Amino acid sequence: MGDEGVAGKGGRAEPEAWRVWQLALLRQRAGVLSTFVAACTEDRARAEEAGRLENEVFAAPLENLTGARGAVETLERWTEEFEDHPHRPPHVRPAEADAQVRDHVKDILIGRLTSASTEWRFTVRLFTDVIARRLRRCAALDACARADLDYLHGRITMALDLGHRRTAHHEPARLRELETEVRARHAGPEAADPA
Repeated sequence: MGDEGVAGKGGRAEPEAWRVWQLALLRQRAGVLSTFVAACTEDRARAEEAGRLENEVFAAPLENLTGARGAVETLERWTEEFEDHPHRPPHVRPAEADAQVRDHVKDILIGRLTSASTEWRFTVRLFTDVIARRLRRCAALDACARADLDYLHGRITMALDLGHRRTAHHEPARLRELETEVRARHAGPEAADPA
């Protein structure tokens, strides 16, 4: 996935990674809203139209997201009619919302990445997740080191999601340095303990 873009608002180029993320946001929102509208409305034609709008969003090309944005705006207007409904889609916390969007990003990228690029992304993600899990189990991981871990893990994850290869390549080394520092602190008291 390259950094080439198409003209966006104000004539600026929008990088492809940004457009992938925007389409993923629209897909996630359309899926939730169309299901809600179809389940709540008594108008069969509107329920069918909600499904058609969702399909329109999922079929939208990266080069032109205008139609997908319009479809989501229509679904949002229809959702407002059920403002007091007990099953209205709730506000999702940022971390959970990003996780849902990342699932859609993966779906969009499947057909756009080479097998070598897919394998590289998988390797970096696996490496990152393994070190993060190992560190979280380490008794020497204090609040400051945990904050550093969360920050680095988040940077790597976002870099992979947005296709920023340089950052995704550089940050795992910093994560490894953090692991070395934490493990050195953990080994210190044990080494001094005669038992």
